[in-house]
Amino acid sequence: NQGTIAAPNGTVGLVAGREILMRDASLNDGLFSVLIGGRDSSVTEAGAIQAAAAELRANGGNVYALAGNTEGTIAATGVAKVKGRIFLTAGDGGHVQVDKTVKATGADVIGGKITVHGGTVDMAGQLDVTGTSGGEVQITADIETVFSGEILAFGTDAAGTGGFVEVSGRHLTYDGMITTRGGTVLIDPENIEITDGSALLSGASVLTTTQIASRLSDGDLIIQTSNGGTGAGTIAVTSQVSIASPFVLTLLAHGDILVNASIQVGDTSGGGLNLVAGWDGRTGKSDFDAAVFDIADLATQTIFGNANEILYLYDGIENFASGSVKIGDGRQGGGVAVGTMLGDTRVYANDLVLTGSKNANSFNAYAQLGYNVTGIDSGFGLNSAITVRATGDVKVLGGTANNAAAQIGNIGLNDGEASVGSLVSSDAAISIEALGDLVLQGGQIVGSTYAMIGNGSKDDFSSVQSSGDRSGDITIKVKGEMNIARPGEGTTAGWIGHVTADGTIDNADVVLKAAAFDFGTATEVVSGGTGSLDLGMVAKDLLGGSVTVIATDSGLELSGTTAQNNCECRFIVSANDLAVQASGDIVLDDSFFFSNTGGGDVALAAGRAFTNNSGRNAFGAMKGRWLVYLNRPHGQMGGLGVLDASFIQYATKYDPASPFGIASAGNGFVFAVRPVVEVSNATTTYGAALVLPGLQMTVNGTVVDAARYGLSLDGTFLDLSKVSTSPSGLVNAGTYGKALDANVSVVTPSVDTVSGVVTDFGRLKVEQLELTGSIIGSPTKTYDGTTVATLLESSFALSGFIGNEGATVTQTSGRYASANANAFGLITVSSRLAAGDFSADSGTLLANYVLPTSVTGDGAILQAELTGSIIGTPTKVYDGSDLAALRGGNFVLDGFVEGEGATVLIRIGTYASANAEGANLVTAVLANSDVKVNAGTLLANYVLPTLVTGDGAILQAELSVAIVGQPTKPFDGTDIAILSAANFLLTGFVQGEGAAIIETTGVYSFSGVGAGNTVTATLTPGDYAANRGTLLSNYILSSTATGPGLIGKAPLPQSAIPQNRGLETFDTTTLGQPAGPALGLELISTETTQRIMNEINAGSTFCKALVNQEYVIDCLSDRLQAVADGLSAVGEYAEVRAALEDAAGKLHALALSNASGDLARTIARAAGQRSSRALTAISTAALGAANVQAAAIIDGARLVLLRSSSGSERRSVAFTEVAQVVNSTKVLLRSS
Repeated sequence: NQGTIAAPNGTVGLVAGREILMRDASLNDGLFSVLIGGRDSSVTEAGAIQAAAAELRANGGNVYALAGNTEGTIAATGVAKVKGRIFLTAGDGGHVQVDKTVKATGADVIGGKITVHGGTVDMAGQLDVTGTSGGEVQITADIETVFSGEILAFGTDAAGTGGFVEVSGRHLTYDGMITTRGGTVLIDPENIEITDGSALLSGASVLTTTQIASRLSDGDLIIQTSNGGTGAGTIAVTSQVSIASPFVLTLLAHGDILVNASIQVGDTSGGGLNLVAGWDGRTGKSDFDAAVFDIADLATQTIFGNANEILYLYDGIENFASGSVKIGDGRQGGGVAVGTMLGDTRVYANDLVLTGSKNANSFNAYAQLGYNVTGIDSGFGLNSAITVRATGDVKVLGGTANNAAAQIGNIGLNDGEASVGSLVSSDAAISIEALGDLVLQGGQIVGSTYAMIGNGSKDDFSSVQSSGDRSGDITIKVKGEMNIARPGEGTTAGWIGHVTADGTIDNADVVLKAAAFDFGTATEVVSGGTGSLDLGMVAKDLLGGSVTVIATDSGLELSGTTAQNNCECRFIVSANDLAVQASGDIVLDDSFFFSNTGGGDVALAAGRAFTNNSGRNAFGAMKGRWLVYLNRPHGQMGGLGVLDASFIQYATKYDPASPFGIASAGNGFVFAVRPVVEVSNATTTYGAALVLPGLQMTVNGTVVDAARYGLSLDGTFLDLSKVSTSPSGLVNAGTYGKALDANVSVVTPSVDTVSGVVTDFGRLKVEQLELTGSIIGSPTKTYDGTTVATLLESSFALSGFIGNEGATVTQTSGRYASANANAFGLITVSSRLAAGDFSADSGTLLANYVLPTSVTGDGAILQAELTGSIIGTPTKVYDGSDLAALRGGNFVLDGFVEGEGATVLIRIGTYASANAEGANLVTAVLANSDVKVNAGTLLANYVLPTLVTGDGAILQAELSVAIVGQPTKPFDGTDIAILSAANFLLTGFVQGEGAAIIETTGVYSFSGVGAGNTVTATLTPGDYAANRGTLLSNYILSSTATGPGLIGKAPLPQSAIPQNRGLETFDTTTLGQPAGPALGLELISTETTQRIMNEINAGSTFCKALVNQEYVIDCLSDRLQAVADGLSAVGEYAEVRAALEDAAGKLHALALSNASGDLARTIARAAGQRSSRALTAISTAALGAANVQAAAIIDGARLVLLRSSSGSERRSVAFTEVAQVVNSTKVLLRSS
């Protein structure tokens, strides 16, 4: 481009290649797609290129159509939403040449972005990305960049920010000008050397110190080496860079950083210097942030300290890139100081090595990380903090040439122009952190070849040693060893701490932390071994602040004066504290001595043993106090009992955050272990004398000698405040966890107090005194089927109480061993007792006793007395004896326990009288054999009655009286029958008894002549005459007697026989009596029908009165048969007789076929009547079905009668009425 390119609101691209595709700026960030051409491909532009958003519409939006030859003017529109951008690219192998002005400004008037990229880039023109805020320019080349033009990237507004400019190439020629006004410039070649002469670094791009100064006067400068090529990525500084600038210089080296000339930057308002070696090529590339590097874990991070091991040549010497920063190489002819005046100085690397010169022809050829005092006016302050983070070692090595010191810190050696009067203060902290070792090695013989970490200098010419005040903490933490060869105050020694000629040092705490310390020897301290520490140097540092020394993997031997430390600095006056901690032993060698009258304290914390070879005078006058921390006392400590400690404190571990936070006053030993004075437990019984137990001291469960721990164990005692006592002054039963205490005294000389010792108090267990109890007084009860015993307070006896103590038992129940009566001996009674069953006497605490839970004694259960009676009124018919027939149901035995009982087996008793009487007492005699007990009943538990009585009855025997001998008389027209005693037959008397009837008259059933006449005699008790020994009151005397009788025909005189009597027929046997109709022929009459109906109804009533319904069917059979028997087999009622006889027969047969096996056949009696025969009972199970069949039989008889009623009206009425009455008998069957 030989003209002007402007993109007010669009994108312009100059592209060289075989094929070019212009893309919309909204796609892929508006970049062109280029098919790379040959190395002769180029972009030249002789005309003007303008891009305006307004022309996009006029061209139909087809930006791709605008690609073409650029010999003239090309109007190409971009996309409005993208800021003004210009891309000049020739692909990876092409060449980009810019000779004219290229300007990119965004639509919002801020600076745009110009990107120039190619295989080679020749930038001789002007790139302008100015605006209200500066824009961005990026020039990159894969092979070489030649920059001889001008780049403007600043903000034009007062509040505008500077822009960002990158000028990069594998090889870079930098001859142009860049203006950012506070922005950042990034220079990124493969290797680079800052020099004003010929490069010593082979193949390096070169920047002059003038260019560096020019750039830093305008803004921040980042110089980085890339990691994309074959170079080692080394940065070398061989000419001094010195500029007063508030901006920051950052060196990011993919390989090493070699500094053989000073870098002194910054001014009174700011500035900063960052050196990063072994850089990862990405982090902080264009926007370096120290916080990212400060917080990265050294052991795991990969952003710095990487060793790529690529070979590079420096001053003809082969080196392999290790990611290290090297300040001075031992050959420098002058001093090398790397630091900033006010801002921070930071180094991030694998190794950091500072080497003073060994060049005998050099002068003041020191190596310093920090700002050097040379040229500083009096009264100026150097306040640049120094931070070093290394994944490897930090080495500070003094040279052999004169004034060839090595130092990390500000001020340092000057060139002799300064004087004591030049007061230069420094308030700057120094922080060093490394995974490897720290080595401080002073030079040999020649003065001012010290190796130092701290602000100031140890120049051996006091007239030129810088004065002024010093402050700022020094913190050094390394994972490896801290080695200080020839430590001391000499000018060729190793030293850590600030130094001033005549000023003051304060607010300068020193923290030294390493796996091991080696002061003055060249022997490596093995893991767990013992290193050395020169207390002289440490003591001097105490004048400025506290000192903390931590050996993480070794012990420490603390020494006094060394060859390089001839001061009396061990006698100090400082209010600052010294804390020394070692994971191993701490040894005070025989030269150790420390005195501080300023009030500062000393803490020595040993992880293992503490050995005092200096004796009682190890510590001199101390206004503060000394503390020795140990895990436990041991035989070689040489301190306990030697050093005048005022206290011993146990169970306190060393706390690095608070080494002096011990409450005990004075000097003392502090042990981590916790001694335990163990008092043995003791057990006694309430009321018994206490035997005090023994005691011992243990640590972690192991018994130890108390004297070694400064104590004497003087026995145990009972702490009465920890126990409770009874009213009688005895210790109550119970367990008292801390009742047994120890008498412990201090035996170590000078020790006033011992704390932290734990007393494991003994437990006193006072066991309850066991009481015994018994049941007395033989508790007795009558058998009730249970084992429950009712007890009284007087039933119990307790023994075993102490003194006048006592109690009563309030329990009221117990248990017999058996529920049965003890007819053959005593029964054991027991009772279970609970705490609530005791009532203590005054002054007695029952908790002091084991109360009996059960007591026993003899008791008794008496037999229960039974009573008996005879019930059910045993009844018999008079039989002339007093014997009573009894059943089990006639006996009742009272007095049995519920659920128990017995059955009386005896079946014979005795009536009080053998005669029939209404109330006749029955008595039965019982023996045990007469009783059968129920299941679960034991007769031995009862007293059985020998006699039982109850009301009984002897019924009168029923006499039957029949008229026999057929009393006969001739017809006389009356019904009177003349009888004699012989005409009466009495049956039913008990054997040996009898009577005669004295009645002499009777009545015939009819007065006429004819068969079937019956004689009936009416009897009264007076008609009976008892035989000797017969008591008629024992009998039921019949009031009537019947029997067949006969009235014969009376003889009729012939003259009396009437003549011509018509159709009348006369009975020739009975004179004067008409025979009526033919004999036996019954005619239908109202009277006969009514008699039949009455007899059926009477029979029904008789059967209904029966107690047992099982007899009803056969009873009905008997009554119907009786009615039938009263009817003639011939005549008009013959069919009635036949129907009744048929029904009676069927009913009787039904009864027989279903006869009961339990109920006997019996003659039924009711209302003065009796059945004509013994009746058969039907079984209960068959009764229902039999009743149904019986009803059917009755119904059949009814139908027969109804069918037979045809004929005369008189017959119909009679038969129907009889049928109805027969049918009514079915009521008996339903009710049964």
